[in-house]
Amino acid sequence: MAQEVEQQEKRQGRDLSLDLIRALAGLLVIAVHFFLNSEFYYQPMAGKRMLLTTMARMGCMTCVPLFLLLTGYLNCHKELTRGYVKGLFRVLLTYLLASGVSFFYRWKWMGETVSLRYAVGQVLGYAGVPTGWYVEMYVGLFLLIPFLNMLWKGAGTRQARRALILVLLFLTCLPTLTNIKQKLLPAFWSSLYPVTYYYLGAWFRDYQPRVDWRWALPALAASVMAGGGAAYLQSRNTLFVWNDFSGWPGPTVACSACLLFLLLRQFPADKLPGWLKWAVGKGAELSLSMYMVSWCFDNALYSILRERVPLFLDRLPWFFVMVPAVYLCSALLAQLVEWARRAITWALNQAFPKLRLK
Repeated sequence: MAQEVEQQEKRQGRDLSLDLIRALAGLLVIAVHFFLNSEFYYQPMAGKRMLLTTMARMGCMTCVPLFLLLTGYLNCHKELTRGYVKGLFRVLLTYLLASGVSFFYRWKWMGETVSLRYAVGQVLGYAGVPTGWYVEMYVGLFLLIPFLNMLWKGAGTRQARRALILVLLFLTCLPTLTNIKQKLLPAFWSSLYPVTYYYLGAWFRDYQPRVDWRWALPALAASVMAGGGAAYLQSRNTLFVWNDFSGWPGPTVACSACLLFLLLRQFPADKLPGWLKWAVGKGAELSLSMYMVSWCFDNALYSILRERVPLFLDRLPWFFVMVPAVYLCSALLAQLVEWARRAITWALNQAFPKLRLK
């Protein structure tokens, strides 16, 4: 099945449904930041509007899992080669350029003193941008991928691979549900959730499971509502309780992300109008850069929102203004970062032809 998929993709060229997943994941990242920047986490969990807001937040939390599922889907057959390792250069250079943008913003608009020593320390600590934690996680995952693939290939049979995924779900996902009030299962490995999502993406690539939208869409909605309802009840009449259940290892987040991935994978994206295809492709191309630079516009625009709209509940309708505004501004800046990355890559390839960087 995997070979058939690869051959089909080579014949058809770029797969727009995968671009759609990446572009939507990038949009959801910016959407989930609304809840942080609008001060959702500093409000008492009480009332129907807070319940619905918590559900919306849980739906947006599928952003990072979608990226990780896509990583597994696209990379599960990669092997340890010199060319593969060079692929990390693109991510690191994007992070470095976004860090430069971040330092400039902090110096020019926030009035911070940014010394060279401080900047180097921040970059090396993956704190060049507040979203640098994702790069830190991804670098480790990237280096592990060829070896994760050896395990995947060595598992060989469908049954063995299913067992591997079930063990990972047991270690990373299930404890977030069973250990809410009392520790019943070992939770030490919860932070291994990127590997769980990676192998789920590999499963989707090799076995191409399909879902029927007539039950998958209601199941997706039910998963989001269940996760939001449970998170609301955990925090009722107090501030939002942020734990593994309401985070990326959580079972409802995992279920929602997998269903959304499969639905989008089956979506006939090739039938979209030309301008929308272009927008999806551009959103996918710039997703990492947008992720990195979006915090600048979060800081600038949400400070205005908080000043002009002092009550949190009055800020909720502004979700439909702030998210598109931050997304579009981030896309424009991300395009500049992408052009700079390409120019630097081209210059390095001209100076050192043997590098063959991409």
